[in-house]
Amino acid sequence: MKRKFISWALSVFCGIIMLTLVSCKKDKQTDSSTPAMPHPEIEYINLGNTIIKADAPGFSIDVNHDGRKDLAFITLLVGDHLDQVDKIQFLITYSN
Repeated sequence: MKRKFISWALSVFCGIIMLTLVSCKKDKQTDSSTPAMPHPEIEYINLGNTIIKADAPGFSIDVNHDGRKDLAFITLLVGDHLDQVDKIQFLITYSN
């Protein structure tokens, strides 16, 4: 009886190993798809270590060279009522 169980367990184990070896097979994938849109080249803009001071007019730049200013760098003074102090908030906005 014990010998039949060992034989049965060994055949089940071998069957599982065979199924694993046969079913875990990767097919070579061919990359025939091309990207829909190529990545644009990166353009770096030198801001020249520009300093934006508190409550001073900020500045804006034209990123995509269409004649409109796209990025605006500004600061705001925000009053903190609990600490009784003014804090500087830096904002960067983008217009489409």
